[in-house]
Amino acid sequence: MRRFVVPVLLGLLVAGSPLYAQRLPSVTPLPSWGPNGYVGSLVRSGGRVFLSGTFNYVGPPTGGLATIEAVDDADVRTVAPLPGWVEHLESDGAGGWLAIVQPYRGAAWRLLHLGADRAPLAGWVEPVFTSRSPDFAPRPLAVAVTGSRVFVAGTFSTVNGVTRRGLAALDLATGAVLSWDPRIDERPGFNTDSVGQLAVSDGVVYAAQGIASVGGISRNDAAGFTVDSAALTPFAPAPCPGQNTWIDSLRASAGRVYRRCLPGLGSTAVVFDALDANGAPLPSWTSPASVWRLLLATPTAVYAASNTQRMLALDPLTGSPMPWANPAVDATAAVVAGSRIYVIGTFGATTPHRVGAIDVATGAVLDWAQTCDFPRTLAADGERVAVGTHSVGGVFANGLAAIDVGTGRPARVPDVGNAAIGAMHAFGDVVVAVVTDGAGQKLRAFSASTAMWFPWELPIEGSVTTMTATDRALYVGGFLGALGGVPTPGLGAVDLATGAVTPLSVRPISSLVALGASQGILYAFGVASPTASPTMAFDTTTGSRRGFNPTPPPGRVAGFAFAPGRVLTVGSVNDPLMAAEWYALDGGAPIDVGNTAALDFEGWNVSQSGSVIALTGRRINSPRAAILDAVSGRAAAWDPGTGESGFGFGTVLATRGFVVLAGQFFAAGGRAAFNLAIFPSLRVTAPTSVSAAVSGVTATVRWQPGAAPAATSYVVEAGTAPGAADLARFSVGAATEVSGTLPPGRYYVRVYGVDDEGESVASQEVQLQVPSGIALPAAPGMLTSAVNGTVVTLAWGAASGAVAYVIEAGTVSGAANIGSFPLAGTGTSFSAAVPPGTYYVRLRGVNAAGAGPPSNEVVVVVP
Repeated sequence: MRRFVVPVLLGLLVAGSPLYAQRLPSVTPLPSWGPNGYVGSLVRSGGRVFLSGTFNYVGPPTGGLATIEAVDDADVRTVAPLPGWVEHLESDGAGGWLAIVQPYRGAAWRLLHLGADRAPLAGWVEPVFTSRSPDFAPRPLAVAVTGSRVFVAGTFSTVNGVTRRGLAALDLATGAVLSWDPRIDERPGFNTDSVGQLAVSDGVVYAAQGIASVGGISRNDAAGFTVDSAALTPFAPAPCPGQNTWIDSLRASAGRVYRRCLPGLGSTAVVFDALDANGAPLPSWTSPASVWRLLLATPTAVYAASNTQRMLALDPLTGSPMPWANPAVDATAAVVAGSRIYVIGTFGATTPHRVGAIDVATGAVLDWAQTCDFPRTLAADGERVAVGTHSVGGVFANGLAAIDVGTGRPARVPDVGNAAIGAMHAFGDVVVAVVTDGAGQKLRAFSASTAMWFPWELPIEGSVTTMTATDRALYVGGFLGALGGVPTPGLGAVDLATGAVTPLSVRPISSLVALGASQGILYAFGVASPTASPTMAFDTTTGSRRGFNPTPPPGRVAGFAFAPGRVLTVGSVNDPLMAAEWYALDGGAPIDVGNTAALDFEGWNVSQSGSVIALTGRRINSPRAAILDAVSGRAAAWDPGTGESGFGFGTVLATRGFVVLAGQFFAAGGRAAFNLAIFPSLRVTAPTSVSAAVSGVTATVRWQPGAAPAATSYVVEAGTAPGAADLARFSVGAATEVSGTLPPGRYYVRVYGVDDEGESVASQEVQLQVPSGIALPAAPGMLTSAVNGTVVTLAWGAASGAVAYVIEAGTVSGAANIGSFPLAGTGTSFSAAVPPGTYYVRLRGVNAAGAGPPSNEVVVVVP
């Protein structure tokens, strides 16, 4: 592997950005897209947050359920955050949806009724399910809607306290349990009630998977009941062949029932058969050998997925393939709406999943598609398609993505091919990343603004897990043997000006886990032996070891943060439920700042920006995040309010104006989120009491500072129309008024407050009207020119009324295509070196009313 280092390029890696004092961030995140997997590293460059990890998709959050207009696939609408994954959907026939929701962690499964506005339906009382068996959590598994009734199958014994053994009917409008009761008997040997499959057709409710008998009448895992009275129908199919086989899926249409049996003992084939209303096999039916998944049944066709990743249309009476395109779609769910079949699956080589549309008559794939993150279920009502997923409409991302903090949408990143991106560090426009490909690990860099890789790399022998930086060097650590061909046992320093690699000894540490740097001291934590994991400190100038020796040792350290005279270790500190402890720079006993209760969790990650220290972790199954004030050392009153999470917060970035959390979560601050939340700091307030006055041609604008957080400087913006800034935009420092002369006209002016975090919103806008009572200057006196080598000297007579002049130059007579060059003051001569050429030059006087008529034109020839 070759090594390319460009010292000039590395010189652009200006030492990490200065630390800014930062206000407490908001508890409500910005609207933002997010990734579908683990984020290991977060950095910021300019207005972009870069994330790397094991994800392959970045998309907008949809709250667990999204609806898409059935004709215009661009019309995607989301819901408020749902409390889990939507496992089953059904249209209620009135624009709303029945949704079975699997909780994220330990809570009860739910059956929700969402109205056409995707909010919980008014008047619907959510049913409560219970089970007699401690081995089976009560939950709905399937739902079907017919008329004003909702039929529910699942593992439950009661619904709202009413005995219903695995099958019940609810009122569609209220959720009340109806008197409909099929009286399914308990299965022999089981102290539970469970029905797993449900289908409704032609006035019959077909149920399967868990039915041994009904009212003492034997049934082989499947039965039929009338929709109105729950009377048992003659539907009594023979059992699935083989031992311990079971019905995996059930579909019904036009009085015919289609079932798929999973193989058990004595059988290796998937059985896919068709039955009549009595359960007898259709005499002309032949099960296709290639069917892998039963999707849906209609009066005119049965749709299935083959084991060759194609979608099939089968004759509903014979099972024979119909004249259809058999599109290359590995479908997992499908629903018919009008002339289309909407499908969840992978289309060709596309990953991850998509929701697409297929012509029901021909099988042609239509130009209607949305990329999704692991969509689980879908339904349609003819007008809209509902999809159970946490993101719809995103883009592919191979382990590296950038989110624009202004728009919340992805920005360009460099092509990574099949490589994996690990730890990253940002320096201005340059992002340095650990890249792993088929040739091993290397250190590379790309431009955040152009998304182009720079032509250099440092080969890595071993593996890199952590990086940090000081004013002059990037420190790279891990299980590291060499960096750029230079032996670096454990730790290497890359000089940012020259690209030179310097090894640093961290003995006895053999594998570094965490690094941090402050005020010329490098802090390191790693593994020395199976029983020893020391924390150490080194002088970055001399490489000598410092006297940092905490007593007792802090335990497992995930990262460091700093304050004057103190260092914070974050991780599992002494106690597994202690996220962080302060120490003096020379170690010793922990410094008690008196708020350990706020940090009673295991710390996973830490990031610092100025006085804000953000850290993440978990206490048992609860995700935790906290912010410490570096000045006091105490936890701030900040709660991101992310609610339930299946995994937690894995990575955090504190940066100027923002705190960013990444992990696995689907809500933050009451807003749907997709594993990423960007919390902005409170913005500086806009100036108030903005006023304007005009005296002659002199305009003055005054204002008052806004409320806290107040600005430290101001920017004035002016335009020729409301909201426009086409005339001027300039800083006036800490002044609270600005004056100047203006030509006649109407002006629109507004003021912005500025501090270390950025600009405020605009103040109220004021108008200025400068009267036209000033005459334009007269034409200047005779213009002459002289050339001496390449130096041109112009001289002219004074123009009456002028306060300044402007020179116009062109390549032909009367033109100013070379440019107009303003001259300050009322002097009447000008000299400058000019490139060879022929120039046509004239002069105009200028005052508050504008530019006056031109002087005579001279031709200047520079040899």
